[in-house]
Amino acid sequence: MGTGINSGIGQINGLDVIESTGIQTLSEDADIFVPVNDISLFADIESQCKAPTSRIVILIDNSVKPEPVFVDRIKTLRSHGYRFAIRKLFVADFELYREILQLMDFILLDYKRIDISKAKIYFNLTCPHIKLIASGIATQGMFDSLKFEGYKLFEGSFYRMPLTQGSTELSPLK
Repeated sequence: MGTGINSGIGQINGLDVIESTGIQTLSEDADIFVPVNDISLFADIESQCKAPTSRIVILIDNSVKPEPVFVDRIKTLRSHGYRFAIRKLFVADFELYREILQLMDFILLDYKRIDISKAKIYFNLTCPHIKLIASGIATQGMFDSLKFEGYKLFEGSFYRMPLTQGSTELSPLK
């Protein structure tokens, strides 16, 4: 007999870390991104973590399809105060995912796969409320270039900790 321990059906790994460690230990005031997949999105998220929902950002990817069942679940969780981010979308998916994108607070854009400057124009026109996160940043040079283009949020293997808009120098992982 199997269990759902690694499937994400019952327990979401990021939420149990927040619950056992405490959100203040992880970060005093920054958002905490918790990745979920198309299955774990339907877990009982509310009972797994008592941290303030305004601090939790549920990070979905392209396994969550632009179908009514997923859209309705995102709307329900948003009504409870959760915020959302999406990653792993290709440019060709933007229109297909428009209804989901309109429910997102953040989108992670992989600079290696997406012309981020063009994506910035697209999102400013279609979903101006979404905060764009330059994703997959591996070098100081790429950070500097994207910062020059106006990005304020970054993610990638180059950082020890997430950057905020006040940070200017980065330390590579060792």
